Amino acid sequence: MNGFLGAALAVAAFALPAAAGATTLTFDTLAGDESSIPNGYGGLNWTNMGSFNPANDTYYSGSGYVNGRVSGSIAAFNRFSYVAMVLQGASPFTLNDGYFTGAWRNGLNITVEGFTGGTLAAFTKSFTVGVSTASLQTFNWTGLSSVRFTSTGGSRASGLRADGTQFVLDNLRVNEAVTAAVPEPATWGMMILGFGAIGAAARRRRARGTLANAA
Repeated sequence: MNGFLGAALAVAAFALPAAAGATTLTFDTLAGDESSIPNGYGGLNWTNMGSFNPANDTYYSGSGYVNGRVSGSIAAFNRFSYVAMVLQGASPFTLNDGYFTGAWRNGLNITVEGFTGGTLAAFTKSFTVGVSTASLQTFNWTGLSSVRFTSTGGSRASGLRADGTQFVLDNLRVNEAVTAAVPEPATWGMMILGFGAIGAAARRRRARGTLANAA
């Protein structure tokens, strides 16, 4: 294998995503009876987060408790609309993404803050959700000691039998390595041309050195 090809392959290997090591928390192994998510679930600790299965109860028809379930029959929610926390377990963690829905309100504002050990949030993201469709939100925050979820505002969706600023969370993905994006094809072409130019320059320098020694 020549030096140019070896260098190109090395760069390609570095740019490709690492093998998936994510944990997707579906909450489907929990009780689903509105009780608190136990510490240790998913290797994390939980504050003011519960799990719920609306089953076939018509009281919840049309709400985010039904529409926010991405897989299975159980999703998580912030109990009593309280500010909710996810805390590190044995080591810092990565928050990759998750699906969010308003339990009772459209235009519900959710602010997610990631902490790395200090009192000030190292990462912050705010977004708006409704009751009819789960919204995928991507974070890819690393080295976290805790994450705080705060839900406010919005307006009660018509036809629902209750109200509140609870949000629904499902398929929360954590601890997948965050890697650099794979270059687009055009970028690969530029990289290959660059490697070629570097290789040609090196060959010219070697040729000049050989001629000088021969002289």
